[in-house]
Amino acid sequence: MEYMNPTDKLTLEILVDIADELSIYGFGYVNFETLQKGLRNFIKENGPFDLIFTNERVLLSKNAQIWAEPSKRDIKKSFVSHFNLQTITEPIVNEIIDTLSFFSDKLIIFMLQTDFYNFRESSVKLLNDLPKSKIISFGKDLISQVNKCANLKYEKFFEHTQDNWYNFSVKNDKRICSIPHFISLSEIFWGQVSNRDYDLAIPGVDYYARKEVLKAAKNENINLAPSYTRKFNIANRIGINVYGSKLGIITSQTLFKQNIAKSKVAFTCGSALNWPLRKFFEIPAFGSVLICMPFKNAEQHGFIDNETCFMISNTSDFIPLFKEIISDTTALEKVATASRNMIIEMHTVKARKRSISKFLGI
Repeated sequence: MEYMNPTDKLTLEILVDIADELSIYGFGYVNFETLQKGLRNFIKENGPFDLIFTNERVLLSKNAQIWAEPSKRDIKKSFVSHFNLQTITEPIVNEIIDTLSFFSDKLIIFMLQTDFYNFRESSVKLLNDLPKSKIISFGKDLISQVNKCANLKYEKFFEHTQDNWYNFSVKNDKRICSIPHFISLSEIFWGQVSNRDYDLAIPGVDYYARKEVLKAAKNENINLAPSYTRKFNIANRIGINVYGSKLGIITSQTLFKQNIAKSKVAFTCGSALNWPLRKFFEIPAFGSVLICMPFKNAEQHGFIDNETCFMISNTSDFIPLFKEIISDTTALEKVATASRNMIIEMHTVKARKRSISKFLGI
């Protein structure tokens, strides 16, 4: 299945680099007859395997009852499926989960697409029942406690937030390889800042800080790049399947990158939760100068104020800073170059492969 966020595809690139030999099992990768025979039979016929990798969508699929029709409808809205969804049956899913549990001492779980602040207790229990497994995800160094997140009450999702994942990550720190998102070298854009059509882009969904900065930018008549996120979301709500079609995903990803790559400056935040969303890494990769409300421990990941980005603590600081830097093309070019080089050095597939290999001791 393909998703709007490119991280899933890049995870597979990491596995190809890590493994001497790689076999893939699952819906869309093997035929229905092989699925019916089961994962344990696949391991018996094709193994032995030193490590078994999975992700949260597979591991939590039993809890989510992914075989049920409501779940399949949700899949069609958010993913492009390259297989018949009717092959997802309860016996096949249960056998996969039971087999992963049996081989939990070899199990490595990628959890980079998780809603960490709405993590169910049933999911915590499942992970606690796999104490020998290892997890590649956002650890306690990248996740904040809810009561320490200022302005959280202004976010639409406020009532659904809780600390289940944070508490789990603290208790299971040694099981977790804590990494933020990462970029493919093919995503890097090298165009100079001075050649861009727009002065400012504010990509992504309407988090509180983004809405405040957008409102201020419009009041100042700043030359803004168009945003298509809201239009695509409206299209989805009225029945036009944007994110569940190949054309929709390609169009959305292309417009998203173009709007940043055509802008001298781009603003982002990790919502009031301050987590390291992929836009923190995409904006420098696309050669735009990042102004941000930083994610937790951003400095440890190369985001240095006035060197590789510009940081603000309050949205009211944005306009004065923007006016100060926007006319100094030389300074902007210097920061854009430094930040792009930082991304290449610290946040590419190659960099994540090093971190994960070290964590796994391979």
